[in-house]
Amino acid sequence: MSCVIVIRKARADDEPARAALIRSSYAGYNRDAFFLFFFQELTLQMGVLLGAVLFIFCGVSLRALLLLPPALAAAVQLAVWITHAAIADKRVQEMRKESVGLVAEYHGPLVAEPRRLRPTVVVAEHWRPGGDGPLHTQVCGGHGQRVGVLGPGARGLAARARGARRLAAARGGRGAGARGGAVCTGGCSACGAQ
Repeated sequence: MSCVIVIRKARADDEPARAALIRSSYAGYNRDAFFLFFFQELTLQMGVLLGAVLFIFCGVSLRALLLLPPALAAAVQLAVWITHAAIADKRVQEMRKESVGLVAEYHGPLVAEPRRLRPTVVVAEHWRPGGDGPLHTQVCGGHGQRVGVLGPGARGLAARARGARRLAAARGGRGAGARGGAVCTGGCSACGAQ
């Protein structure tokens, strides 16, 4: 199953989706972070110490002390949630201040098994007439150098770049070339596109 991933500069209308993506990426680790911090030795020691202080000095019954682990778990979960929300908001503020942002658009079937996809990565735009702009340099690797920004298996994408030339021609590019798994839409000295 083939699909096309178009890498382009971010626009102003992409900001809400990018912010939601940043927030959900941090929220996705809430459960793992909770278990990590709840079962830390320091957290368990503080629970035992707090229970001992409440039992010995405050005269709290043993039945009431059974509420201490759920209260400790709630406190750890709240701390994790607040910390992740604060970090995500900080990253969103940094995203709003950035001079250049990149967006990868997926064009393909909505319901697909990731192992069966054969993606073609296309650089949708150049920032200079020569085509060796910053976006192209990051994806194709400037001056003949390969840059591993596309993740594992990126070199194999070049072999599966069927249809990239048609997409480049439809977008107004002069041709399409491939190097290191990225497909360029026009005259590129770094990846060899014509």
